[in-house]
Amino acid sequence: MALTSESRSADGDVSPTGLAPRSVSQWGTLGQTLAIGPIFSVGFLSGTVAVFAGINTPLSVLLAAVGMLGLGYVLTLYGRRFTGAGAVYEYLVRGTHPSVGIVGAGTYVTGLLFLGAGGGFVAEGYLVDSLLAQELSIRLGWCVWGLVALSTAVAVNVIGVRIGVRVIVATAAISVVPFLVIAVAVIADGGPDGNSIAVFDPAQTSWNSVFHGILFAIALFVGFESVAVLGQEATAPTRSIPTAMIIAIVSCAGFYVLVTYAGAIGFGKEAPAGDAWLASGNPFVELGQRYVGDGFGWIVNLTIVLDLLSVCIAFTLAASRVLMTLARDGLIPSALCRTSRRFRTPIGGLAAIAAWGSIVIVWAGATRYGDAVNTPAVLQAVFILSATGSYLIVFVYLLLAVGGLWLVRREGERRGSWWSLPIVLVAVAVPILSLNGSLSPFPAPPNDIARRLLEGSRG
Repeated sequence: MALTSESRSADGDVSPTGLAPRSVSQWGTLGQTLAIGPIFSVGFLSGTVAVFAGINTPLSVLLAAVGMLGLGYVLTLYGRRFTGAGAVYEYLVRGTHPSVGIVGAGTYVTGLLFLGAGGGFVAEGYLVDSLLAQELSIRLGWCVWGLVALSTAVAVNVIGVRIGVRVIVATAAISVVPFLVIAVAVIADGGPDGNSIAVFDPAQTSWNSVFHGILFAIALFVGFESVAVLGQEATAPTRSIPTAMIIAIVSCAGFYVLVTYAGAIGFGKEAPAGDAWLASGNPFVELGQRYVGDGFGWIVNLTIVLDLLSVCIAFTLAASRVLMTLARDGLIPSALCRTSRRFRTPIGGLAAIAAWGSIVIVWAGATRYGDAVNTPAVLQAVFILSATGSYLIVFVYLLLAVGGLWLVRREGERRGSWWSLPIVLVAVAVPILSLNGSLSPFPAPPNDIARRLLEGSRG
């Protein structure tokens, strides 16, 4: 087993793996970082943050942004040294220890499969079905549209990375406009209670509520590191990939804080603990109708659907390359290492994702977890999948941040970069606080599946 045998710590070409070397430009890498889906994240996941953080949702988002900037800095330390299609696997294997890399890679790819490369298809099917039923009275069922989204994401990735990146950039550029319009309209109006910096005062709820909200606020940013999978295909990867990461975090952080501030002001304190955000199903559709116009809701829904499709494409791109790298190193079946001679894409990993996505869609259609909380079963399935994926990827962020302490130590010895240590410590602290706030106390039913499965296995 030759771990990361095809990685390099310089910008020179790597030995062939079947992918197209140096075929993605700086703009292409930036496009992949935009695949974190800022529109879907803020439109669909902000309500989940608000359930725990309530009126302090912007504060949770701001603190998560600070932590992600620290993590982004840590990833630039890795990215300037190591490249390859295995993303965080390459970083942890070469920057810390092979065993840490294997654990991190397995955890990371599983998180990707629960999020955009699995649960994302369920969410896309639900949103598309709801939009078509409401606007055109077309009802084919969310499973149909989930399978369409899965087929589209896999097909785009089979054709090639450049096509996928172009789709991502185009949808992001289109989708951001309606949310900026809503934010400006809400802030100009002032909402029911007026504009106030009280949304950044934890005394409005509690620090525990704020930290609990950070886990899902971090989920708004999850995926920015996926650009690392282009380490073999990007031009000048040790420069373009770290640059793309930082630009994406900074720009999305500003967007998230602005829009969630508008959400907090727009809903006001009319419902404790953010119930209004979640109960609306799609909070920014409601805000658009309130503060912009009745006909604005379908535009918001359409942009969310488009942006989520780009999320699915990008997470599929990332997961397929990590699977390919793990197969290349003999850690999983070698069939997943296959690449297309024509398109030079990882068709083995894509086939595995197609199978996995189909299984997830069937599972989501069969579950009835939503009955316990009077929520549509498919929507509760999305919550479970997204929470599971978030826990896994946040744990990997912690591994990367702790490994960053070792990199900073070596960097400091050579360059006297003592100032890097506080930044890395922030990157370490945020995942810890996030996991502690969201798992203590342990989630209540039906979101406690892991504990019940563990107790069942012991019985």
